[in-house]
Amino acid sequence: MDEKIPLFIVTGASGTGKTTVSKELRKLLPDVDVFELDFIHRIVGDDDWRKIENIWFRVARNVAASGRISIICGTMMP
Repeated sequence: MDEKIPLFIVTGASGTGKTTVSKELRKLLPDVDVFELDFIHRIVGDDDWRKIENIWFRVARNVAASGRISIICGTMMP
């Protein structure tokens, strides 16, 4: 993959509106993949946040391989 595809990360403390922003971003940017960091935590129930972050970074890398931009929203420090 020669072309660099950007990855945007929206962070903030709990309750600051990241989920609301992610919903609006999906509407405004239909050609961009928007993910919520907490989604895997809710599905898998794993509390290893470093592991969850790494899963999302792999997802974003794979999305970029298809030429699409990703936005990850969550309480994390990249």
